[in-house]
Amino acid sequence: MEEKDLIKQIINGDKKAFEKLVDLYKDRAFAFAYVRLRNREDAIELVQELFIKIYYNLKKFDLNKKFFSWLYKIEMNMIKNYYRQKKNNKQENYDKENTDFSFWENEYLSVEDKMTLMEAIYKLKEDEKDIIFLRYFQSLNDKEIGEILGISPENVRTKFFRAKEKLLDLLEKGGFSYE
Repeated sequence: MEEKDLIKQIINGDKKAFEKLVDLYKDRAFAFAYVRLRNREDAIELVQELFIKIYYNLKKFDLNKKFFSWLYKIEMNMIKNYYRQKKNNKQENYDKENTDFSFWENEYLSVEDKMTLMEAIYKLKEDEKDIIFLRYFQSLNDKEIGEILGISPENVRTKFFRAKEKLLDLLEKGGFSYE
């Protein structure tokens, strides 16, 4: 079934269609939330709230656009609000010991290498993390990333190149060999 038809069914009140939509995107939404929040429970809660928000605002979705881009824009705003609220509450307790990288499976990297890589990614600026995540973890192209971030594909390429260079520099300084 095509995504647009699924969305039309949801708008018409089909709850099973919404379950299908959630199943299509929940893992990708969780992976993005987890990379940004670095806390499993907070990521799960944010994704649940995300799909509630999507359900109640789906009538506002433009069927001529990509649903995936719309979902990520909402999720990014929710993550920004999360950090704003966290900053206002003066809570700085990231759970680094309970990091779970099961969403990222690569048979060529050891767990230590993956942890080193993720720590380097966490040192990037927020927009750089977004671009790295969307490119490598979600396999999106420049146009799709640009739609999500609200920038041109050319700007995505420039920011991606700079983020990648910064990431490689951080990895080299940390003694990580990527050859």
